Amino acid sequence: MRGTGFSMPTHHVWDSTKDEMALFTEDSGSQRNGYIDTEFLVTFSEIEGQERKPAIAVLNAFAVEVERVLLAIEAESRRLGIVK
Repeated sequence: MRGTGFSMPTHHVWDSTKDEMALFTEDSGSQRNGYIDTEFLVTFSEIEGQERKPAIAVLNAFAVEVERVLLAIEAESRRLGIVK
């Protein structure tokens, strides 16, 4: 958007060296009062079936599955007498 006192890029890119992302820039000399309330959703893009799902939900689901597998391994190890 131009001519309104600020510019907004069409593609936002995270700058890892500054730990920031420019959402918009104000034109020189413009004055504004107010605030911006933002919310971010972190997702995975390269895990098949998990695209665009919140990262915390995906990681929690992974943790539940890992726990289920470990409990199954422990139960089978006890049944076989490997562990007591």
